[in-house]
Amino acid sequence: MARVIDGRFELLTRLGGGGMGLVWRARDLALNREVALKEVRPPDPALAEYDPEGARALRARVLREAQALALIDHPNVVTIHHIVDGGEHPYPWLVMELVTGGSFQERLDQGGPLTPVAAAGIGRGVLAGLRAVHAAGIQHRDIKPPNILLRPDGRPVLTDFGIAAIQGSTALTIAGSVIGTPDYMAPERVGGQDGGPAADLWSLALMLYVAVEGRHPLRRANTLATLAAVLSEDVPPPRQAGPLASALMAVLVRDPAARPDAEELDELLAAAESGATAVPRSPRGTPPGPSAQPEPDDVPGDPTSYALAPPERPADHAGAPPPPSSSPPLSPSPSSSPSSFRREPSVVPPPPLGPPSGDPRRTRRRRGFAYAALVAVPLVGVLVWNLLPDSGEDPDAAGGGRSTESPQVSGSSGAGKLTVGIKFDQPGFGERTPEGKFKGFDVDVATYIARQLGRDPADIVWKEAVAFERESMLKEQEVDLMVATYTMNESREEEIDFVGPYLVAHQDVLMSEGNMAINRPYHLNGKKVCSVTGTSAGRTLQNTVATRAVLVERPGYTQCLTDLANGTVDAVTTDDALLAGYAQLNPGKFRLGDFKLSDERYGIGLPPNSLLKNRVQAALDKMIADGSWKKALTRNLPLLERDSPTS
Repeated sequence: MARVIDGRFELLTRLGGGGMGLVWRARDLALNREVALKEVRPPDPALAEYDPEGARALRARVLREAQALALIDHPNVVTIHHIVDGGEHPYPWLVMELVTGGSFQERLDQGGPLTPVAAAGIGRGVLAGLRAVHAAGIQHRDIKPPNILLRPDGRPVLTDFGIAAIQGSTALTIAGSVIGTPDYMAPERVGGQDGGPAADLWSLALMLYVAVEGRHPLRRANTLATLAAVLSEDVPPPRQAGPLASALMAVLVRDPAARPDAEELDELLAAAESGATAVPRSPRGTPPGPSAQPEPDDVPGDPTSYALAPPERPADHAGAPPPPSSSPPLSPSPSSSPSSFRREPSVVPPPPLGPPSGDPRRTRRRRGFAYAALVAVPLVGVLVWNLLPDSGEDPDAAGGGRSTESPQVSGSSGAGKLTVGIKFDQPGFGERTPEGKFKGFDVDVATYIARQLGRDPADIVWKEAVAFERESMLKEQEVDLMVATYTMNESREEEIDFVGPYLVAHQDVLMSEGNMAINRPYHLNGKKVCSVTGTSAGRTLQNTVATRAVLVERPGYTQCLTDLANGTVDAVTTDDALLAGYAQLNPGKFRLGDFKLSDERYGIGLPPNSLLKNRVQAALDKMIADGSWKKALTRNLPLLERDSPTS
């Protein structure tokens, strides 16, 4: 029986999720339309019992996101329709428009890096949304690929305002927390300032850099090292950005006053989108001052379900002017007295990042080495102090860590640790649960191997492996092992080491369980077959066994599965192992064709010349021989009937 929220919103399928909750596709029974429902699920369901202050902060954060979204009406910003609050639900549910094209992160994972022209187009769309956000007195503070959704026509939509700062609202902060995703935080925010709109532009530019380069220029072995790099290292010039390079490098400077404002950045991106290279203007004046974060003082106590008032529409969105750079800084709210005793840090914080005298772009290079030396030692002390918990407990105990943070690798986390790269969102292989744990076939394989290497499961540091970053993570020794549906091929074997294969997959198709009309590959002729944009599976099928198949492309497999469930397409094609994992999201509804159109050998990646290679191979061989491999496969991918691989 379908679950119905507040007697009105029928949950249909899960669209995605992370450490703090889930997003559902749902039907609004009152208005007969599909919507997206955001359900908050803290990593520990008992959070409200043992940490009521943490639960209150989480509740306030959800309400703040609704408050921020209600202020904005723009096609590049997700629309909020409704809030369900109170009753049987400990946290509010947000009812938002359904954006069906998947996330920008999914697009990068499945299609690889973008061309500079395509990235510039995405950047302009996100920037248009940001200009509307900034005009409403809001800073987003968490621009990154997972927080950008794509409409079916490819237009980007800005979402996830959970840590946004709203002008004039009370600040909501948690002692010892990092507000934002370290990989994409602007230097001024890392240095302790709230930052202004220029900080959001830094995050946007860094996201576009990653989109065209396929690697993050400042990501290091762990969160602390990443924060230090953001604060003290120059961003290296991109190699693949072409006409987009000048726009990226104009923004990715540590001094916010030296960055172009939103209007100039749009001109630079427009030039890059047309294939031309624009020259940045001279740096503008002092950016707007920091804004405070909101903290709803009163939260409804009685069960309610209420619609939000429409926002007051600012100026013309198509050409919305950037927020004025001369607006006076807001005074920060006085900090409340601490709830627990903390000693003062014994290090001196780095100097404020103000505008330098003279031309900022000229002085930046000249002072780079001296500045880095000045801040390096105190930076480590300040960051370590700020990231320590108040009472010596685990600082992440009250909340789920972000999947984009970089955990420590064995080389920097002490003896006994083993860092393993896995997918965090690949059904059946590697998934992070709402409780913050990990499950899947890849997780089981990695855990077995770790035991054979003398490591307990508690010694494993799981690190998210984005598809197009796997080689760089291994070559830079950010991980010890990569177990992430990683296909072995000659070009990759020239760059890194492999063990395995630990699974041999085949291109196949997934169909509805009751579809008996497709029993041979040629039965796909005239049928609609879904594949992911930018992948070769659909074209391979068309060029080989079903030349008259009608190819339907979607941004991600989640969208393909939704179309299959709704009967919009007849089949979905990719590796059978991946299809088996997605099918487990709706057990009993789908079946594999077992066509075996190709062979894909999934291997365990290791850094070049890794001393662990022989031991990892011996551990894998033992897992296959003692039956543990077969048990793990059956448990996680029951649709996949497969013999164990041979090396």
